[in-house]
Formats: sequence, structure tokens, C-alpha cells
Amino acid sequence: MEVVIVSNNVHKIRELREMFKSLMHVDILSLHQFPKYQPLQEEGKTFQENALAKAKHAAEHLKVWVLADDSGLVVPKLEGAPGVRSRRYAGEDATDAENRKLLLNNMQGMSGLERAAYYECSLALVSPDGFEKC
Repeated sequence: MEVVIVSNNVHKIRELREMFKSLMHVDILSLHQFPKYQPLQEEGKTFQENALAKAKHAAEHLKVWVLADDSGLVVPKLEGAPGVRSRRYAGEDATDAENRKLLLNNMQGMSGLERAAYYECSLALVSPDGFEKC
């Protein structure tokens, strides 16, 4: 059985392959094997919405089982920001350094538990015939 990870992020692909290596009958592929596929733009309001939308889109177009994710940093005191926009927090083409700088600027004046944050990740598994699990 083949499962395609809906990502071009080599670190994420390596990590997921490591997690699934004990499943002998599952071959983990990535979008590197499907260079013509154009991933869906993230437009959901939650990590779960984004993961499921990406997985459904990829399964429909690639006709294979797919595993998609969406994740990011959530700072409750900043009303959940950067949240689903973690990768694009400082702008569509922002670097990690620019995103961190904006986050730290937005947290100025906060101390103690006000600076609390957590990482959230949602995974969605979808088959080409419509089975989905999120």
C-alpha cells in the first residue's frame, strides 16, 4: 500500500517515514514523486479544516491514499495567533526569522503565563474513494 504525504518539506517527510517504518506493507511517498500536482491553498480557520481539505484535494487528484497535516504555534493571549497563519504570520513570503521577530514584537509587555504558547498539529488521512479520518 502506498500513502503520499502531502508535503514537500524534507524534514517532515523524513520524520513521518521514520514513524511509519515499522509498517512493512506501507510505502511512504511524498509530493516529490508528483511534481505536476498543485497543492491546495490553505484557507481554513482551523488546523483540522486545513489538514482535511489538503488531504481530500490530494486524494481526489492523485488517486492514492494521502496523509496531510496542518500545524502551528498558538499563543492564547494573542487570540490564538499566529495559529493557522504560523508559516505566513509576517506575510506570504516571510522567513522563519521574520515570523519569529513579529511574534516577539507582538508579545512585548507580556510576562509570565501571558507568554504561554502551545504547538498544535492536525493530521488527516483520506483514501481515493472518500474514506477520511482526521
